[in-house]
This record gives sequence, C-alpha cells and structure tokens, in this order.
Amino acid sequence: MKRDYTKTKFPGVYYIQDPQTKVKTYIVRIKLKGLVDTEQIVGYSNDDIKTNPTIAYQKRNDLIASLKAGKPLDKKITLLALFNEYMKHVSLTQRKSTLDTKEYYFKKTLCQTRTKEYL
Repeated sequence: MKRDYTKTKFPGVYYIQDPQTKVKTYIVRIKLKGLVDTEQIVGYSNDDIKTNPTIAYQKRNDLIASLKAGKPLDKKITLLALFNEYMKHVSLTQRKSTLDTKEYYFKKTLCQTRTKEYL
C-alpha cells in the first residue's frame, strides 16, 4: 500500500488528490485469497459520473463479484487509450495551447518510436 493514499470510510477504498487541480483519483484495493491481490483505479472526482467514495466502493464490490464469478480483471489498455483518458481529465484545467503541446510531443516521440502493438 502506498503511503500517500488517503483512506475513506469504506473498506478497500482510497484516494490521491492532485495538489494543483484538487481532482481526486479513487483507487480500490482487492485482496481475495487465491484469486487476486491488486489495486485498481476506478474513477476520478471530475469524470462523467463524479466518482466519490460511495461509487468507488460499489465499483469495488462489482469487481469482487466479477472475480468470484471467474471473470479476470481487464487490465489491457493501450498507450493511446491511456493518453486520451489523461487528456480528457487535464482538458478541464489546462489551456488549449498546453494540451496541443502535450499531444504534439506524444505523437512525435511515442507514436513514431513505438510499434502499433503498444498503441
């Protein structure tokens, strides 16, 4: 468990708050004997559903139910999808010129040097 996580009143639900934007990233910890021992981001305080500790706890319960039913955690995410998710969240707090610069350098440095399988 990372020390900079802040506990919520719900078991297994933590958050990290960005000091500049004040956006909270909700993380759930799942530990099931013989199945999984993991942490997973389940939402952000500025996402479409305005994730809060209650919603994060419900998502944790849904993940646990899926794991017990034999469904694996879907952890495969492409670099491009991750970058797009990041850009969606920072677009609320940063200027368009800053976003354009980030996108330019992402495409220039990562898209040209990586094969398609990473994207």
